[in-house]
This record gives sequence, C-alpha cells and structure tokens, in this order.
Amino acid sequence: MKKILLLALTSFFLTAPLYAAETAEKTEKKAEKKSVITLSMGRADAPVVIDEYASLGCPHCQDFHKNTLPQLKATFIDSGRVRIIFHHFPLDKASVDAALFVHCVPADQAWDVVKLLYDDQENWARDPKYQTKFLGYAAMLGLPEKTLKACLADTAKRDEILKARVHADKKLKVESTPTFIFNKGTAKLSGTQSFEQMSNIINKM
Repeated sequence: MKKILLLALTSFFLTAPLYAAETAEKTEKKAEKKSVITLSMGRADAPVVIDEYASLGCPHCQDFHKNTLPQLKATFIDSGRVRIIFHHFPLDKASVDAALFVHCVPADQAWDVVKLLYDDQENWARDPKYQTKFLGYAAMLGLPEKTLKACLADTAKRDEILKARVHADKKLKVESTPTFIFNKGTAKLSGTQSFEQMSNIINKM
C-alpha cells in the first residue's frame, strides 16, 4: 500500500504542479515527521533557527536566495546567531528533480548547487528539456553524467522528498513558497521577504 501511494504521488507530479487533496490525505499518515533531505547553514546551537520551505523552481524563492539570504548570512548566520534549515517543497516535477540533483553532489557542494539552480532558474525551470540543462551543470561541477542520471532515477529519495512535502503541507500548514518558520513556530512568514522584514523578527528573539 505504501509503495502504491508513493507511486501515485510521483505520477501526479508528471502532470501537475500540485498533488490532489485526496492523495495528500491518503499519504498524510505515511509522512515522516522529519526528513533527512534538508540542508543547513549556521551553527547547530544558534539561538534562532529558521526553517525555510522552498521550491527550486519558485521565482519568489529565487528572489530570497539571491537578494536576502546573502545579507542574512553576513549579518546573522556567520556570527552564529541564526541557523537556517532548507526544506524542499517542490511545486512540480522539475523541482523534484532539482532537489534530487542537489543531493547528488557531496554535502559540501550542495549549497553551491542550490545557488546555481536559483541563479540560472530562468534557463531550466520552464524548459521541458530541463534535464539536459542539469547534465550541463553536472559537467561544470565535475559530476559524471551516469551519476546524475542514477540520482534522478532514485525512487527512494524521490519518495522521501514527496513525503516530506506532504508533511509540511498537512502538519505545518505550509501553503506557499517560500515559507519561513522561526524557532518551531514562534513566528511565520510566507512569500518574498526583505532583509529588513526578516531582521525585525530575528531581533525580537
């Protein structure tokens, strides 16, 4: 039953950006409480933890990563005050595959791939042949083509990404990307956020 439900989720991402509510209800009980398919930046003991839920093909997420995150890193993350945890919340199949790409490289290169995908988002996110673009990026990174293809075909990791998305949707009420949850729910923001908006919340914690 578990395998059937996950296959149904994967099939849906082939044709639509969002899965049906009925499918989500069926999968909710199967969703894991915490996914290991995450990235983190900052000290583990930082007093402020921001959980970011984002899709690699989302323009608003791109805006945050290109314009706001660098300022947050320089001001709060590098100083040890903030830790940010990136959770994949893919909105379409291309973004699911992009998430698989991120976790195909060594852990110390994963954030570099996130940056690359956001910086070049316009050139792959709406392209039906986006996997060809991914192969080009992989070559730039020194990642063998066969390795990337194997990662994109990793159904277990794909299932984990989809289960984590369902959990965020149903349990954490993540309804759009990007969504930021501060210190396990002390504060929550959705949509494009400026450095000033993020700073206002951080400085109150």
